[in-house]
Parts: sequence; C-alpha cells; structure tokens
Amino acid sequence: MTSPLQRLVPTTSSITLDDVRSFVENRPSLRPFDGDVCDFVTELSRALMPLARDYPELGALAFWIRPAEIARLREATTAMANDSTVMVPRGVVFHLPPANVDTMFVYSWLLAALAGNTSVLRISDRLGASGQRVMHVLSTMWAEHPTMAESTLVVRYDRDRAITDQLSTLCDVRVIWGGDHTVSQVRQSALNPRASELTFPDRSSLAAISTSYYRALNDEQRDELARKFFNDAYWFDQLGCASPRLIAWIGDDDHDVPSDFFARLAAVVAQHPYVVEPASAIAKLAFALNRAADESATTEIHQVSVGVTVLASEDFPSIAGDFCGAGFFYSVSLRRVTDLAQHVTVRDQTLVHAGFANDELRALAENVNGRGLDRLVPIGQALAFDRVWDGIDLFEAFTRRVTVRS
Repeated sequence: MTSPLQRLVPTTSSITLDDVRSFVENRPSLRPFDGDVCDFVTELSRALMPLARDYPELGALAFWIRPAEIARLREATTAMANDSTVMVPRGVVFHLPPANVDTMFVYSWLLAALAGNTSVLRISDRLGASGQRVMHVLSTMWAEHPTMAESTLVVRYDRDRAITDQLSTLCDVRVIWGGDHTVSQVRQSALNPRASELTFPDRSSLAAISTSYYRALNDEQRDELARKFFNDAYWFDQLGCASPRLIAWIGDDDHDVPSDFFARLAAVVAQHPYVVEPASAIAKLAFALNRAADESATTEIHQVSVGVTVLASEDFPSIAGDFCGAGFFYSVSLRRVTDLAQHVTVRDQTLVHAGFANDELRALAENVNGRGLDRLVPIGQALAFDRVWDGIDLFEAFTRRVTVRS
C-alpha cells in the first residue's frame, strides 16, 4: 500500500511519519546565517534569474534573495543582538503555504532557514508552472548543499487530519498561509504547548490613484503606470492577497481619467501572454452582474476587454469574500485619500497608490488605526515580498531572543 505521505525533493518517494520523526530528531544544529545556507540562497537566486522572462514572479523572488538583500537582513539581525541578547533559531518550522501563490513557500522557508531553523513544508498538489520550475531547480541543487538537504523536508499529502496532527506536534512554529477555512481546519490539529503559530488568512487589497496626478502624466508615464499595475494585479490571476481588486480615484469625479487608465491597462494585458479562458470570462461577467444586482447604489459594468472588466459604483462596495479574479475591478471615486479610512476593514491588507505625499498616506494609516491595511506601497510593489508581512516580522518570529547577563 502506498504511503499517503510523499517526499518531493530531490525526487518523489514515499515516506512514513516515523521517517519524519527521525528527520526532525537528527536535524543539524544551525546558527542564523549558516554559511552553507547563505551559499544555497545565493545559488538559488542565480538559478532563478534566467527564468524571469517567462515567470516574472520568479524574477521577483530571485531579486529578493540576492546577496545584497541577504546582507541587509544579516545587518538587521545583528542590530537585534547586543551584549545581553543572543539570537537563536526556534527549532522546527512547519509551513503550510497557499495553493494560489506558487512562490510563497520559498519566501517562508528561506527566512526560516536563514534564521537557522529546520523546516517541514507541505506543498499543494495544485502547484502551478512557476512552482514546478522552482521544485526542479531545488532538486538539481540538493546534492551540493547537504546542510539544506538535512534541514529541509518538502512533502505532499492530501488533507489528512492524522498527518497534520503528527506534524503539528513535532514543530516549534507553525505557519499557515491560506484562507480562513484552511486556518480553521489546520487549527483543529493541536500544537505542542511550547510552539507558536503564525496565520495568514483571507485578505483583499485595493489601489488609490490621484486624478490630478494622473492628468499631469504624459502618455509614456500613463502607460508605465498601467504596466506596473498589471504586475500588481495579474500575477497569480489576481487571486493573491495583495492583488488589488478595487481602484479608488481620489479627487474630482472625472470619468475620463479611469476610462483612459483602463483602456491603457487593456492594451498592456493584450501585450502579455495572459489568457482569460472562455469559462473564466463567462464566470467573470456573471460575477459582475450579481455584484451589480447586490449594490443599492447606481452601478455600471464596463467590459473594456476580455482581460479587463470594471464595475463602477457610486458607493464603496465590499471587496471581501468570494472573488472571480481574471481582471475584474471595482471602481469608485472619493474626495480625499483619507476618506478611505471609513471603508477599510480588518480583511484589507495592501493599498497600492500613486500621486500622494507621505504625510497623506501616514494620515490614512493613523485614521485606520489598526482596523486594516498592513502595507501602503507604490503601484508596482503590491507583490514585492518583505520580511514584515501582514504586520508580522517573520524573521523575528523564526528566532528566539536569549537574554544573557553576567
């Protein structure tokens, strides 16, 4: 009988829970920024960079783990330590990355590894093309980096409560990337009393663009803004937690501005190998019609292209919950960017913006006062990963501070 648990790297093979326990018990004792781990990360960055043309998300990953970025992370970690504080790893980190963002498992895992931890990663059987390329690259590198091989276990198994139960008892940190339902399901598996947990449940994101700023841009600058927004919205088919679903036009209610922007966005979509399948196009139109029927205020549906559908509303719509993706956007107008504060909810994660001063953005964050929005970043940086995600410093969460006084 085939084991329900499979090891994926360097090759696919069946393993047992006893094998996992043995792996955990015999893991190497690493310190933060172990030499082999850092060498591995550098080599992985170089291996992924040539894939950026076909898989832009892999280019972003490769850039994020480049040597200069790792050096900055090391400097920040060094600043945390002092004569009375020693930074050490937590131990074993159990990662449950999302199925809809192929590269998220790498970010989570490498931060844990750089902190000196051993990792067990459960990879979804719905891993997409870019994720599959990453897995192939990892398999070719495994033999040359024994420390990584001995401190990383990449597995796949169906939703099996018994396996999750056992893996949860073995870890010191559990990281759940996924929807609310996934978080609730995994939380049914108890952790050992000393373990901690990080959860990244359902989130949604939005954009704000100043109408006066947009009108002042020339054609080339407007096209560039549309290209940057494409990278924010269309990677992962607009289903990533940081992918904007709504654009708030801030300033006067000038319909020519959003019309011009969405037309340029449609042109950008047409230039990329982004395909909306007929079934997705029909589902998107049905979603738009249903949402328009749900809204009490006047709404208009604009089918700009197959890849761009806009639901313009007089009132601010709810963007949480079920979403079709595939280039669907809510569009609303507000007088000031701070007016967004009354509409933000705890489920709102990222605001990408264009045309606002830093003090305006800070005022918005202060007015929201913790009810939502963990990131306010320029358009083009929605999916730029950072060690601080959803307001949580992941590297700190993967390390333990030991107080030493003489």
